[in-house]
Amino acid sequence: FNFADSGTPLFPTADQPERVRPALLRDTPDIMLEVMTRLEELRRRHAAAEEGGGAERRERQHKEGKLAARERVELLLDEGTFEELDKLVQHRCRDFGMDEQVIDGETGYLVPPMQSAPLGAAIGRLVNDAGLRARMGAAGRTRALALYDEARVVARTLDLLGA
Repeated sequence: FNFADSGTPLFPTADQPERVRPALLRDTPDIMLEVMTRLEELRRRHAAAEEGGGAERRERQHKEGKLAARERVELLLDEGTFEELDKLVQHRCRDFGMDEQVIDGETGYLVPPMQSAPLGAAIGRLVNDAGLRARMGAAGRTRALALYDEARVVARTLDLLGA
């Protein structure tokens, strides 16, 4: 029995915040429930990554005569010849103030270094969506003006130098 296929999530939902274990799972050891919960979360994250911005965004692309990034990859490559790596990776770099520079998905996209597929996907999203480019550009400019005005940069530099 594959619990994920039953349509009954282990996680509480907004309409059922006090979910009890389904009868099928009442005698299941807690460690197994933890494994099942983690697998369900992994399936959810894979599905979200496959959505690539969601159905609404794909529909908008299609109305503009464009294909989504996954659709373009499927057209370019033979079936079964492409294996996506790091689909679920999220940026965690904090070196050199990276956490201050870009807010992923808001002021730009953070992609792993030395990996062309995520970079290509991010560039593709920007190339295909003028509104997204404008929103990210405006958000980035607002953030840069707030964080990097001359007085703030001088004060931070003096603080780093111990002056």
